[in-house]
Amino acid sequence: MKKSVLMDVVELQRSLDKTVRVEYYFVKDYRFEEDSRPLCGIKIVKWESRGTEVKKEIEIAPAISYSEKFVKQMIQKMVKNMVTPIHMLEVIDDLVTEESYHCG
Repeated sequence: MKKSVLMDVVELQRSLDKTVRVEYYFVKDYRFEEDSRPLCGIKIVKWESRGTEVKKEIEIAPAISYSEKFVKQMIQKMVKNMVTPIHMLEVIDDLVTEESYHCG
């Protein structure tokens, strides 16, 4: 079972008729009912509207780490840099590599 919690939203007015909204979610993934510690992940949803046309783009990485703190720090960095779904997996790879380099 997956549970998503909205952590932050960034909205930009690109022009008079174009708006971009990016939503950042913290995801808890309980793989089995007996799991006491969920795997933590990230979901990013990008909404782009131009006039009456709306495009939606989603990327989910449901199982990054058991560390809630680490994943929430990743989300904060993504919000700060306005990471969109298309770049999310690449950024996660960079952040996990950076963390493993510092820890070991």
